[in-house]
Amino acid sequence: MEVEKEIKIDFVLPWVDSTDEEWQQLYKETFPGKDVEINRFMDFKLLKYWFRAVEEYAPWVNKIHFVTQGHLPKFLKRDHPKLNIVYHEDYIPKEYLPTFSSHPIELNLHRINDLAEKFVYFNDDTYLINSIEPNFFFKNGLPLHTGILRPIVSPNYYHISEVQQNNLGIINQNFCFKKSFKEDLSKLLNLKYGVYNFSNIFFSTFNNAVGFHEDHMPNPILKSTIDEVWNKEYKILDETSKNKLRNIKTDVNQWLFKQWEIMSGDFYPKSIKCGKLISINNVDDISAMKSTLKNKNIKMICINDHVENEQSYQEIMTSLDTIFSKLLPDKSSFEN
Repeated sequence: MEVEKEIKIDFVLPWVDSTDEEWQQLYKETFPGKDVEINRFMDFKLLKYWFRAVEEYAPWVNKIHFVTQGHLPKFLKRDHPKLNIVYHEDYIPKEYLPTFSSHPIELNLHRINDLAEKFVYFNDDTYLINSIEPNFFFKNGLPLHTGILRPIVSPNYYHISEVQQNNLGIINQNFCFKKSFKEDLSKLLNLKYGVYNFSNIFFSTFNNAVGFHEDHMPNPILKSTIDEVWNKEYKILDETSKNKLRNIKTDVNQWLFKQWEIMSGDFYPKSIKCGKLISINNVDDISAMKSTLKNKNIKMICINDHVENEQSYQEIMTSLDTIFSKLLPDKSSFEN
């Protein structure tokens, strides 16, 4: 029984199709006179490969909770026994709806019906690319994280770093890094962090954390951690959840839960080299992805796009589809 309990891990995947007419209409009703920010919700149409990758590389997953405002991809087999289709109104409190911000969607995940205590939060631009076992995400009931400090530096105005600063403020209100470092030395100094250990050593005498390394990879979370953070920091989570669109000046996001687990010592160290962020700005960047897929040590990727040109977007989408179709050519059981 203990083995079965240990591998009961769910995946959670939120998704939006900004071309859906009903979604666009709701957006316009919520923000009269405001154009739909299509680029903000752009999609490379690779979702079917996400499901193929999960079935190929993590067949042990207990359940996939597919989170949507209302629309669904045409290929998806809705009655699949491992699939739980979750609409926003199924778990997000009414006072926060409708929402077009990822932050309320993330911060309220613990309210999803039948969600396992151990789950992994994916974005739809993160993919498994090699086989993994349950202990890749959880060990002895605790999530695996990279517990590395990294100062937050904002490269420009109105940047995600402002959300990171908001998270950091909550963390430093509740924890002392110097104390956590001493109590969990083997977790905050670990061979899996490589040269980044020097950063933790340098900041080990600081009471306040200066920032955390964020790798933009699928994030294992304990549902009980989200409960704890809501109980202790209700006001900021409530205020963030009320924002219909992202407000990075005041919002926090789901990285807060990971950082809370790190500072609590409720985690095990994870190698910094197990995943890779691939930035796609133009067609030339596709070559970096091809070389990454050949590396068996890299288990996950995040395809982070900053494509403004419509023609480039179409070319990139076609190239990515070709790459994924070669990697994962067979339909999954989640496809009609």
